[in-house]
Amino acid sequence: ATCAPLPAPSIDCTAVEVICVDDDAGPTQEVATIQEAAAQVGPGSVVVVHEGTYAGFQVDTSGTEVTPVVFFASGDVVIDTPAATGDGIRLQNVSHVRVEGFSIVAPPERCLAARGATPETPMVGLVIADNRCISAGVEGFYLSEVSASLVQGNAISGSGASGDIRSHGIYLANAWSDGTTIACNVIRDAGPAESNGIHMNGDLSVGGDGIISGVVVDANVIFGNNQNGLNLDGVQSAIFRNNLVYGNGRNALR
Repeated sequence: ATCAPLPAPSIDCTAVEVICVDDDAGPTQEVATIQEAAAQVGPGSVVVVHEGTYAGFQVDTSGTEVTPVVFFASGDVVIDTPAATGDGIRLQNVSHVRVEGFSIVAPPERCLAARGATPETPMVGLVIADNRCISAGVEGFYLSEVSASLVQGNAISGSGASGDIRSHGIYLANAWSDGTTIACNVIRDAGPAESNGIHMNGDLSVGGDGIISGVVVDANVIFGNNQNGLNLDGVQSAIFRNNLVYGNGRNALR
């Protein structure tokens, strides 16, 4: 199984909706840091990050279903210094935001964290695609109350570099993380003792019904993780298909 590529956003720096980021920041509408661009976005904004090495960033502004906010790496874009939260990229209670094509290396916390929502009002419409996550301190991606979203084509390796016992590759957390698709990712070598490739936990104590439902987990390759390939708690009415899961410490799917 393969995943269809996403439609390419506009990368024309002269377009009114486009903010270009370049570590040489020269022409009009270019800024030097991704965080500076993130502070300027609104629905329909496209942040195009040109090749280079950058600090991480936090997104606090949502798009809409028709006019999402897009952060797009054009060329080899490496984030090797964390945002203020310790994460490479932090999505703070936002919806309809797309993050595509970044390489995040050795953040002390997560390569990408989506946090701050509730089971009653989850984040929706996130697209996290074609990113590379290497040696996150804890989880590779931590996605809490993230509903009706897409996590596709990412490569996540070596989660748990800090030694934290539960440092999963992808952690879809808490009730109402419903209807999200996790597809065509490669997730490997989550090192600490209780670290899974993909972990889902409905967690009744956080609120909501304690259930994650309607997720689709398709065409992922999951191997070399210290505990399970897929570890599911409070998950129902979900689809798992076409995944290649091998060489993990315990079960393929628990």
